[in-house]
Order: sequence, then C-alpha cells, then structure tokens
Amino acid sequence: MEATENSQTTPEKSYRLTVTSIGNATALATKVIASGLNLAPEKVAEKLYRAPSILADNLTEDICQQLATLIQDLGIEVRVESSETPPPPPSELYDISVQISEIEHLPSVVEKLSPFLGINETQIISLLITPPAIILGSVSLATLSALKRLLTLEGVNIIASRPTTANYDLISSVLNSYQTQQLNQFLQRLNLSLQANNGLCLSSLDYRTAQTIWKHFGHNLPIKIINQDFYRYDILINNLPDIIEVAAQQYLENTIGISPADYPSVQAHLPLVIHESISHQEALKLETECATHGLLVSKINITFQRLKIQIHTVEDLSPVDTLLQQLGLIDTPLKKLPYITRDTSETFARFAKHLLERNGAQVSYQECAV
Repeated sequence: MEATENSQTTPEKSYRLTVTSIGNATALATKVIASGLNLAPEKVAEKLYRAPSILADNLTEDICQQLATLIQDLGIEVRVESSETPPPPPSELYDISVQISEIEHLPSVVEKLSPFLGINETQIISLLITPPAIILGSVSLATLSALKRLLTLEGVNIIASRPTTANYDLISSVLNSYQTQQLNQFLQRLNLSLQANNGLCLSSLDYRTAQTIWKHFGHNLPIKIINQDFYRYDILINNLPDIIEVAAQQYLENTIGISPADYPSVQAHLPLVIHESISHQEALKLETECATHGLLVSKINITFQRLKIQIHTVEDLSPVDTLLQQLGLIDTPLKKLPYITRDTSETFARFAKHLLERNGAQVSYQECAV
C-alpha cells in the first residue's frame, strides 16, 4: 500500500489597483472605466479626481496587471499592490480656480480644459469669466498637480484653496428691514452682527460658521459666501521713496520698473495702479513687501467688478460690429462712434478689449456698480 502525503493548497494572493493621479487623461476616461468595471461614472470620477484611491480590489495579479495597462493607456497613473497593503488615507481636498492675467491666453486655456473636465468650450468660458472662476471642487493634491502640468502658460494662475481652512466673506445685495432683522437675529446666536445690510456684510468667517449661515439663508436671501482665497485685486501705490531710501528705490525699480528718474512724472498720477488682476496671496505678499520698504499700497478688490467698454475710434465698423455681436456685448448694430457696450465681468471685459484692440479700435473701460 502506497503512502500518500497530505497537501494544502496555498490561497492565491489578491491584488488591488490604486489610482495615484488622473495624469493627462480626459474626462472620457471616466466613462470608459465606468463601463468596463460596471460602476457609476460619478463614483469613478470621484476616485480619479480624489486620487490616491482604490479603483478595484481582490483581483488576481494577472488581471490586475492587465487592468493597469489598459487604464495607463488612457493617461491615468496607477499602481498594482497587494490587497493587504494599508489603503491610502483620505486625501486633503481643494477647490480650484483658474485666473488669467494674460488674457490673450483665454482661448488656449479653454481648449485645454474642455477635454480635461469633459464639458464643452462654451461652458468652460462661462466658468472662467464668472467670478470667482472655480472650475473644480473637492479634488486632491494629485489632481491639482495634474492641472498645473496641463496649464503651463505664462499669466495663467491656478489658485487652490482648502475649504475647511479658508476664510469667507458674506456679501449681499440690499437687504430690506425684515431680512436684516431675520439675519441679525440668527447671527446673534453665533455672537456676530451685520457690518452692513449690503455689500460686504461680514468678513473673515471660518468654514463652519460660513456653512451654518449658508445652510439657513443661502436659498432664501440675496447673499453670497465667498472664499477669500479666490479674490483678485488691483494694487495701487500711494507714495514714492524719499531720496535717501535707497533700498526702497531698488525694490521699486526691480519689482515694478519705476526708477528714481521716473518719479517726477509718476508723482502727478498717484495713486497709480502697479499690478492688475493679481491673486489674494500675491496681494498679501506684495502688501507686506511694500510695507517693509516704507511704501504704502492699496488693494482694490476687482473680483466682482462689472465693466463696459467705450469704443472711441476704429477705421472699419463692420468687423467690430460682428465681433461685438459674437461676444454678446451689443444690442443694436454699431452705426457710429463713440459706442458703449453692454456691461460684463472684469475678466470678459479684458478679453473683449484685447480683441477690439487687435481689430484696430481705441477703447477704454467704464466701471459699473457691482
């Protein structure tokens, strides 16, 4: 009689596929993966934009490697790892705004963002010209990095903010007496009171307080809760260095290009805009640097500025009339000059001015009430 040995089959090791970044994939990848894995597209999008995250688990190594290859071909960055590996911790999440100071890059930004976000170019333009120009919400640092690799144009600024650590302002249209009383009674419970009944009503609220106010009144009062990180500013200089302030003179010349030889002509135009459409963090940094050098500057919040464009002269009215119609800034045909357009956001007004000047028009802005 032959002896037999007892043998035990070793359980096959399982593997998982972890997304580390959306990489250079387009939004179409979400639909492809959702179809292949039989998952809801919204769930796949969340995993991609909040990477690192587990996309599939408890797979054989061979299947996991094949899946990794297919997904990498879509431009997504992944890694294959044992299912026993500790899962990635929840990502810190960011809201992202794109601010364009070199406005001639707007068409290029739109062209790049449309496939990345999976929405058409008209919708992208609407996002970019509608303050505070937030294009993505609640995404991870990996997605932020992917977006920065996508948009590398000079003068295109990607502003990221962690909502839970940001400061917020309460801004409103004019509140009537009942609305003011209603809001103030609620704010008293939070040890707050309105600073005004329109415009900037409360400033520098923390995330929890801002959320509490919005949940109670965001849908029944004419208010906005704005993340300060997404503001944009014009910076004005109010004074020039004295002749003995050499360090201040050098700073002014190196950073702004105003040399002591320019002072006589500049002095007559103070306060003078020295930076246009810069971010909140840039404005704070510039304020601090200028104060260090004894220079007084002012911040003008232009985030919600509305502008009209006055057209003074142009050789040929016909192409300008067509352009204004395409931009949606004209109600009746352009017959004579000067002509003042409809009002629009500051960002779109800068783009329109750029196009008009490229068509030979001499133009200027007219600021409107917010």
